[in-house]
Amino acid sequence: MKRLLATLAIPFFLTACGSDDATNEAPAFPKTLAFSDDYIATFDMTDIQDASADITVTITDADGNSPIDSNVTVTPLMNMVSGMEHDTPMASRSGPLDENNQFKTTAYFLMPSGPEMGVWSFTVGFDGEEETFEIDVNMMTSEREVLVGTSDSISSMGNETGRPYILFNEARHVTDDMNSFTVFIAARETMMKHTSLVDGITLTGTAAMDMSEMSISLFNPTAREMVMPAYSLMNTSVFVEMCATECGTESNWITANTVADFPGQYKATGLGLSGDASDMINVRLTVNDEIKVKADGSAQYATFTFTDSGDNSGMTHSM
Repeated sequence: MKRLLATLAIPFFLTACGSDDATNEAPAFPKTLAFSDDYIATFDMTDIQDASADITVTITDADGNSPIDSNVTVTPLMNMVSGMEHDTPMASRSGPLDENNQFKTTAYFLMPSGPEMGVWSFTVGFDGEEETFEIDVNMMTSEREVLVGTSDSISSMGNETGRPYILFNEARHVTDDMNSFTVFIAARETMMKHTSLVDGITLTGTAAMDMSEMSISLFNPTAREMVMPAYSLMNTSVFVEMCATECGTESNWITANTVADFPGQYKATGLGLSGDASDMINVRLTVNDEIKVKADGSAQYATFTFTDSGDNSGMTHSM
């Protein structure tokens, strides 16, 4: 997979951020984790493509055997030069080791790192062991799309704003027997919490910059009144549709199905794709009967474009 260059600042609800220290270098992967002598542990991350990267944490005991039954945690963090912090969507932040002594997940990055942007780091934890290290995130912010709610709102630094839903290009497949596109979607709960979007979850209604204890005020868009100190905003009902040609005709929109065992992923087939730069795929998101819109109100869908046939990968996080 190719590594992409970062040239743009993130355009949605984040201030520009940067790093005062240009000498820090990201570790080569796989990186050996500095756990105690009880464990042999490594962290591996693929090159970033379409703003995402697959992560594999491998842990054995000192003899190379399966370690104790304990969950691995992987926690991302962006440190801004302003002192503000935020995380980024993850397929999963914690889980047990599999039969190969591995924990696998995917990170979906909101923005690049760099001298004018900020510093990304991961903290990996297991059985009381923990290590934090910086990584380079090279991407274009145009590689992910954002739709927002209208009555579905959250509070951000004292202001009410539409809840952001962030969409990532998971995979486009165009072969003789396959024609499909898959997206990963995460909903913002707070700047430190982005949740894979699935049916039935309860989303919070505040976008505080940290997760410290605080009194939470939610705006109830139905009752049009303040609710204190309620926390849950809604139980979600999610509907995702895609269209690649003549999208003004409603019958050309195809319902995307959830991808089994991969929360937040939605896949539509039969889109009539060419597998080259001529493809343009619109993705429409409805949550609790509300169609999400572009932040500028210009459209009721996100649009994914492709630069060349190299974007037509035969690999995907979900397969």
